[in-house]
Amino acid sequence: MIRHHHPGGQHIDPTCPRPAPANSMRIQFHAPVAYANIRGPYHISIGLEAPAVVWGRDGRCWAFLHDFDPRSVDQILSQYRGAAHQRRSQWGAPFTER
Repeated sequence: MIRHHHPGGQHIDPTCPRPAPANSMRIQFHAPVAYANIRGPYHISIGLEAPAVVWGRDGRCWAFLHDFDPRSVDQILSQYRGAAHQRRSQWGAPFTER
């Protein structure tokens, strides 16, 4: 397989994910990670081998969801559950109390 590069030197092979720019350092947090380590808005990413929580400027910081302590995992899932619950209409969740 031939990998194509354009003169700027950036990788443009359509079959492989694009690498992160060299100046965007990624910081991975390792177990045990606490909810307090998350600064600002965050989201769940499924682009890696396991679900990861990503936060910080341009998603600089991240940790696998399974690396968070149990209390933090409960808090993260509770916030996602609450957000999903708020988006549902009364017919989207017919068996819950409103």
